[in-house]
Amino acid sequence: MDQPRIEHLVGMRDLSEAELLALRRTQEALGGFLAAHGYRLVETPILEPTELFLRKSGGALAARLYSFVEPGGHRVSLRPEFTAPVLRRVMQGGLAGPMPLRVQYAGPVFRYDPDGKSAYRQFAQVGAELLGAGGPRADAEVIALTCRSLTAQGLTGLSLVLGDVGALARLLGQYGVTERGQVFLLSAMAELRQGGPGLAEVRRQAETMGLLGPRHYPPGLAGVGEKLGEQEAADLLRGLLTEAGREPLGSRSPTEIMDRFLRKLRASGKAERVEEAITFMAAVGQLRGEPAETLARARRVAQEHGLDPSPFTSLADVLETLDFHDLDGTAVTLDFGLARDIAYYTGVTFEVTCAQRGQQLVLGGGGRYDGLAKALGAAQDVPAIGFAITLENVLSSLGAGGGNSLQGRRPARVMLLPLSAKAYGPALKVAEALRLSGEIAEVALTEMTVKDALKAAPARGLDAIVTVDEGGNAERHWVRGAQGAS
Repeated sequence: MDQPRIEHLVGMRDLSEAELLALRRTQEALGGFLAAHGYRLVETPILEPTELFLRKSGGALAARLYSFVEPGGHRVSLRPEFTAPVLRRVMQGGLAGPMPLRVQYAGPVFRYDPDGKSAYRQFAQVGAELLGAGGPRADAEVIALTCRSLTAQGLTGLSLVLGDVGALARLLGQYGVTERGQVFLLSAMAELRQGGPGLAEVRRQAETMGLLGPRHYPPGLAGVGEKLGEQEAADLLRGLLTEAGREPLGSRSPTEIMDRFLRKLRASGKAERVEEAITFMAAVGQLRGEPAETLARARRVAQEHGLDPSPFTSLADVLETLDFHDLDGTAVTLDFGLARDIAYYTGVTFEVTCAQRGQQLVLGGGGRYDGLAKALGAAQDVPAIGFAITLENVLSSLGAGGGNSLQGRRPARVMLLPLSAKAYGPALKVAEALRLSGEIAEVALTEMTVKDALKAAPARGLDAIVTVDEGGNAERHWVRGAQGAS
C-alpha cells in the first residue's frame, strides 16, 4: 500500500532560489540602513521559554504561540516576535555599553493563525529597538527610521498611522479604571469603534470580568462596598452568613462566599464610572484623520466627557518632533482606534502601510513599551521603543509596482559546454575564472549540442552558454532575451 505523501504545514512555505535571494537582499539592505543609523546587529534563539511571551504580550499573541514541552521538561515556544527576547538578552547582560542602546535584528518568527486569515505562519522580520531612551526625540527617531528604511528600498505611496495607548490609558485612569480594565478596553478598541453589536459585546465581556459588576442589586446595596470600610463590610456580611449558616451553603465556605460577594459589591460601586469609560473609548476610537485636527478633536472629546486632556500633550510633542525628519512622500494619519495585537505597549504606537489591490498592506509597525522590562523581572522599568518590518510584505509591495532599488544588477548565470571529452578540463578552468569575475557558472555534465543547450537554457535560468574547446578557447552564446542577445 502506498504511503500518503507528506506536505509542508499550512501557513509554511518552500522558497525558490529567486525568492530566497530576494529576501536576503531586502534583509541586508534594511540592515545596512539601520546600521548607518547606529543600530548594532544582535541574534537571539528561535526557541525561548514560553513564559517570556506570556508575561505581558496579552491573550491575542498567547493564542498564536507554537508551544511544546521540550525533552528536558521545560515549556518552550517558537518566538512569535523579537522584542521580548532582545530585552531578555539585555537583562541577562548580553549587551554591553551605556544606555541608550540601539540594536537591530533579523530572522524568522512563528505565529499560529487559528482563523486562517494570515498568508504565513512563519515569516521573516527585520526590526530595531531603542532601549533606555524616552521622550519625543526617541519616539520620532524610531518612527521616522521605520518609514525611511522602507522608502530607501524604493517603496512609494506609504502611509504612517499613529496612535497613543499611553494617553488613552491615563485618561481611563481618571475614571478609576484598574490596570486590568485598561488593558481590556485598549485591546477591545476594534470592537468599541464599531458601535452597536461591537459595543454590546464589550459590555458583556466587561460584566463577565466583573468590571461593570452585577446590575440586579437593590438600590443602596450596590454601593455598600464603598460606603462602608473594609472591616465594617466584612463584619456585616460575616454576621449575615452566621445566621444563614443554619442552611446548606453548598461546597463553598462562608468566608469564600463573603470574599466573592464583597468583590462584586465593590465592582458594582464603580460600574457607573466604567460604563462612562466605555462610552468615552467608543467615542475617541472613532477619531481618525489629519494629525493636528484629529488631536484637537480628541482634546474636545475628552473635555466633553469631563476629563483633563493633558495626557495628549506627549503625543503632540512627538508629532512636532517628527516634523524635523524627512518623511516626504509618506502620508501621516492620527488614529485613536489603532489597535495592535501585543498588549505591552505603553505609549505611542504606529503602523506603516502600502496600498495593494485596493487594500492597505501592513509593512511594519511598533510602539513604546516602557513597562516590559520590569514585567520580565528587571528591578526597574526601562524606557524603550521599537519596530518590526515583515519582509514578505515588503517584497510583495515591491513586486506590485514599487521600484526595487536594492536588487541592482544580478550576476549572469552561464553554463560551460565542453566541445569534446578533452575539453572538460579546460572548461573547468574557464568556469573558475568566470566565478572569480562575479558570474555564476556551472559545467555541463552530459554531452549536448549548442542548439539543444540554448533551447534548454531558459528553463534552467541560464543567460548564456559558453562553449570551450580543447585549447581552452571560450565562446559565449547569449540566450535570446538575456544580456547581449540579439
